[in-house]
Amino acid sequence: MKADLVVKKGTIVTPEATLKGGVAINDGKIVAIGADDTLPEGNRTIDASNLHILPGLIDAHVHFRDPGVTHKEDFSTGSTAAVCGGITTVIDMPNQIPPTENAEQIGVKKKIAESKSLCDFAVLGVIHQTNADDILPMARQIQHFWTNKLKAEGKNDPIYWESSRPWLCEAESIAHVMFLAETFGTKLHIVHASTRQAVEMVRDAKARGLRFTAETQPHYLLRVDTDMKDVGPLLKMNPPVRSKDHQDALWQGLLEGSVDMIATDHSPHTLEEKGCDINGKMLKPAIWECISGFCGVETNVPLLLTQVNKGRMTLNHYVKVQSENVAKVWQMYPKKGTIRLGSDGDLTIVDMNKEGTIDPNKLHSKNHPTPWGGWKVKGMPVYTVVRGHVQMKDGNPAGGVIGRMQTPIIN
Repeated sequence: MKADLVVKKGTIVTPEATLKGGVAINDGKIVAIGADDTLPEGNRTIDASNLHILPGLIDAHVHFRDPGVTHKEDFSTGSTAAVCGGITTVIDMPNQIPPTENAEQIGVKKKIAESKSLCDFAVLGVIHQTNADDILPMARQIQHFWTNKLKAEGKNDPIYWESSRPWLCEAESIAHVMFLAETFGTKLHIVHASTRQAVEMVRDAKARGLRFTAETQPHYLLRVDTDMKDVGPLLKMNPPVRSKDHQDALWQGLLEGSVDMIATDHSPHTLEEKGCDINGKMLKPAIWECISGFCGVETNVPLLLTQVNKGRMTLNHYVKVQSENVAKVWQMYPKKGTIRLGSDGDLTIVDMNKEGTIDPNKLHSKNHPTPWGGWKVKGMPVYTVVRGHVQMKDGNPAGGVIGRMQTPIIN
C-alpha cells in the first residue's frame, strides 16, 4: 500500500539522535520511519538529499489578531507567514476583540481559524479578576514611574525604551506570580522572559521540584538595548530587549534547560502604528507614542538555524526547544513535537547550507514591520508539512486551508 507522502534520503534529527533515512505519512499520521529501502512507496515523494528532517516546529506565542483587529493580521496571513517560516503549529494569544475569555469565544476563534489557517493551532484563554477596572491603574502607578520620569526629563528617543521598563519590573512580577503558583501548587509558564533574574528564578524553582516553565524570544537572544539606536521603533517590544549580560544569561538558561522553549511573540502592527518607516526611522516625536510589537513567526527559524551553524547550540537541542519541549509544556505531546509512529505527520525540512537575507517586503504577514530587515541567515526551512500536507515549498505557500485546533492531552 502506498503512503500519502514519503520523505526519503534525508537526515532525521531528534533531540536525542541524528540518523540517515526518511519518514512515511498516511492519513495524517507517521506510519514508517527508517532507512530508505524500508519505506513504502508514496503518492508523493520528497527527495531530502542534503536536507535535515525535523519534527514539526511550533511557535507557542503568536498574536494573529483574529477576530476584531484584523487590519494588523488575521489567521490567513498569519498562518501563511508561519508555514513559510517552517512552523507547523502555533498557539494564539487571547487579546483580540473580543478577548478569548469564555467557551463561546473559543468556539468563535476555532471557527474562524479553521476556515483560514494553513497550519494547526491551539488557543489560550484569559481569566479576568473581579476588580479588573482597578487592577491596571494600580499596576501602572508602579510600572509607569520610570516612563513618567523619562518623559519629564525630555528623554524621548528609542534608546530610552528599555529604561522605562527595567529588569526590576519583570523580576518583581515573576516573583509575585511564582509565590502564588507555589502556594496553590499550580503549574506556571513564564512568557517572554528577558532578564537574568527570570532565568535564575525559574532555575531555582525547577531545582525545588516546582512545575514552572519559561520561554524566551529571538529578539532577546540576538538583539541588545543599544540596537534601538539603529532600528528605532521597529525593535520596540514588551518587555524591551536588554543588555548583553541579560542576553548571555538567557542563552545559558536555554542551553541548560532553565528556559524551556523559543517562541516569537509575533505581534504585527501597521507602520503608522509603529510610528516609523520600514527602515526604523522614527516619524513620531517620542518613542512613547510608538506601539510595541513586530512580525516574528516567519523569521524565527532562519535566525535560530543561523545560530546553530555558528555553533551556539546543536540542531538536536534546537529541535528540543522549538518542538518537543513546546508540545510537552502545552500538552500536545506525543501527537505533536516528535517523529514517532502514530504521531501527527508534521515535519519541518531544512537546508542548513541555504543562505539568504531577510527582506521585510517579502514577508507574508499582513503588515511587515520587523527589526530583522537586512539580516544575513544561513539555514532555512524549505518544506513545511502539516499532517502530511505540504504547506510550504522553497519559502512559498504550497497548500490550502487545513488547520485544526489542538486540545490538551490529559495524562
